[in-house]
Amino acid sequence: MNISKEIKVRLADKDEIVNKLREKSAILIGGGKETSVRYDNEQGFYEKQGKFIRLRSGLKNTISLKEKMADVEEDKILTRNGIEVEVDNIKGIKSILEKLGLKPMYTMEKYRLKWLYNKNEINLDELIFGCFLEIHGTEYEIWQILDELNLDDNDIVEGTYWDIFDEYKRYNQIYLNENDIKFPAGYAYRLAE
Repeated sequence: MNISKEIKVRLADKDEIVNKLREKSAILIGGGKETSVRYDNEQGFYEKQGKFIRLRSGLKNTISLKEKMADVEEDKILTRNGIEVEVDNIKGIKSILEKLGLKPMYTMEKYRLKWLYNKNEINLDELIFGCFLEIHGTEYEIWQILDELNLDDNDIVEGTYWDIFDEYKRYNQIYLNENDIKFPAGYAYRLAE
């Protein structure tokens, strides 16, 4: 398994960050809608262990196993143990997971622009509750990129998009037991402009 480190930054102006990335000669790898589905059994066996199985379709079709790391305390950086494998047949993998007794527990849709900057992956993500910049790399590289892009530490948000969605629902007093993060039909993606 590989250790991955990332940080998320809430963006007020997506055009400003796109311009900064272009000025810094970042390379746009691609963009499009992605759908991630987390699988678990009825009792939430894997989630209770700090693990999750994710099937993602979109820019790249993958299956991942991610695991929280209990002994890591890096300021605002999400660190996980994980493995990700590219797959050709999403429906086949979905079938295997369901035959193993797993079912879709959460679904998340986002529009993603994937960039490469100084060998680091940077994702500009749009979800129904806002736009975020996700920076991957070592702790040093992440902080260096934040500085180079003049991003404010106060805009860093901790956790996964599901965690951020839960906080968004609490803050906006949205009382629904909805775990899915989906765009409404006909939604016009701002990042696609």
